Amino acid sequence: MTTDFELLAPSVRDALTAIEREGRTRVERLPELLGLALYSELEDASALRPRTADADAEAALFTLNEQELAALSSRPIWRAKRAFDIGLASALLAVCAPVMALVGVAVAFDIGLPVTFWQRRPGLGGRAFELRKFRTMRPAFDSDGSRMTDDARLSGLGQLLRRTRLDELPQLLNILRGEMSFVGPRPLLPRDQPVECRGRLLVRPGLTGWAQVKGGREISIADKTALDLWYVRHASMTLDALILLQTARIVIFGERIDQRAVTGAWKELGERAARRAGAPEPALAGDAPHARRDDAA
Repeated sequence: MTTDFELLAPSVRDALTAIEREGRTRVERLPELLGLALYSELEDASALRPRTADADAEAALFTLNEQELAALSSRPIWRAKRAFDIGLASALLAVCAPVMALVGVAVAFDIGLPVTFWQRRPGLGGRAFELRKFRTMRPAFDSDGSRMTDDARLSGLGQLLRRTRLDELPQLLNILRGEMSFVGPRPLLPRDQPVECRGRLLVRPGLTGWAQVKGGREISIADKTALDLWYVRHASMTLDALILLQTARIVIFGERIDQRAVTGAWKELGERAARRAGAPEPALAGDAPHARRDDAA
């Protein structure tokens, strides 16, 4: 595909997305194959996104200057995390190989082949990579060619895999290849990744992250972005260990919103934006615009 995805008609985008999610046909863009897909897709998607006062206010809070970006990207923690990721991913792949084989067989019988699906997501530096998961949904069209709803496509096995996060196991390979980390901002779809928020793309996207343990699918893209920027500024091996422990709790007890963490992340964004602008009063978390909830990540 050479035409930018966001410039296609909605019906064409839906059809291509359905084909890619089914996993039987690979949908690729020429710029990505040539290594040219950095921020171009994000910029195109951002240009087509309606501009509102709330969106502009969010952009002002999310935008970091070059000095801030350079300081955050040079933190020693990122090198330590990479060494940790390689060691843990190698060990887990060895231990989880039988589990992955069993899940693959179950998916093949219950949902069909192939057993995984992939999506292009912006990763480190905005470069696109192929995120893989075990399939949890049946084909988008029934035997009569009619489009099926997502609820009808989601099988009982798929619900179990999502609930236990077993559908994420193929991402251990993404981690080993250096495309992802165990902990970091979850890779969003290009249409949900704010182009002005390059802070999220300074680090490898994560299998889990601060935004996932503080709200997950229950909070808006804007709240996720605020939490992700808080993580990039405060990342440490101790914090990563805490996030991994809280992820285990979520798998057992389910997601819940930690409003204190969300409010704190927005407050810090407002304070930093006020200092950059030389304003006397910081923006309060309660004044921060919140986007609609979105379960895409």
